[in-house]
Amino acid sequence: MTELPGTESARTESTRVGAGSDALLEIARGASGTPVVARVRGLLTADEAIALRRALLDLEPRFVDASIGGAREDWRIGRVIYDPPPEAEVVVERVGRLALAAAAAFDLRLAAVGSIERQATVYGDGGFYKKHSDSRGPDAMTRVLSWVHYLVLREPKGFTGGQLAIIDDDATEEPPVLVEPEDGLTVIFPSILDHEVLPVRSPSGAYADGRFSVNGWIRR
Repeated sequence: MTELPGTESARTESTRVGAGSDALLEIARGASGTPVVARVRGLLTADEAIALRRALLDLEPRFVDASIGGAREDWRIGRVIYDPPPEAEVVVERVGRLALAAAAAFDLRLAAVGSIERQATVYGDGGFYKKHSDSRGPDAMTRVLSWVHYLVLREPKGFTGGQLAIIDDDATEEPPVLVEPEDGLTVIFPSILDHEVLPVRSPSGAYADGRFSVNGWIRR
């Protein structure tokens, strides 16, 4: 599998984003050469990241079983908060600044951001989400971009696995691009692409050792 970040086999290019942002989009291509995912580092300051981790640590009772849009019950094991804490809004705002540049990199039509959905998600021991697309179904058709901001709530990291596997639409028989869920990493990709969260292994079973993200969708 093509792995992001860090393998020589991953074909990447970088684009510096304007609109008041110093963020650098690293674009990775699938086996066909089509851009499939943008990676961004340093979206939050150190203080902002600490505040977000602390907020999520206190919210375990508010997480509920994730919905799966009518899919089979064995399709996903994870928990979500559909109204993440205020500390997550800085992630949403900065992802919104990146949206037009990311859409252009993927050759997607997005003249303006209509709305940005957000939630917080945790996959604990045995958690996963099988292959799906974020823009299937009448309620999701206006989703253009999917985004994920990863967090590790405490060190040392208490889980393995949980990679995001994104399938190149123009090379569906080839191995997917794999994104490691690294602390502080943000990824953006076309909502139409099939993708999955690979199984998570967290031996302690503790809430704080799960695979955490603030994630959502950008609509036209």
